Amino acid sequence: MIFTNIRGHFGRFLRDETGLAAVEYAVMAVIVVGVIVAARVPLQSAVDTAFGDVKAAVEAITP
Repeated sequence: MIFTNIRGHFGRFLRDETGLAAVEYAVMAVIVVGVIVAARVPLQSAVDTAFGDVKAAVEAITP
């Protein structure tokens, strides 16, 4: 009796797909954050270089 009841609950648990979307969104959020963290250093270097070039150009034309 108890085993049958547990088996029924376990079967319903495996078939139940509610809440699955929340897990999928969490996985996507983790991937997006990972990409942002991984791209931070190269983007920071590129932005620093671009602003340095602009600063040098502005300093070259100002009297």
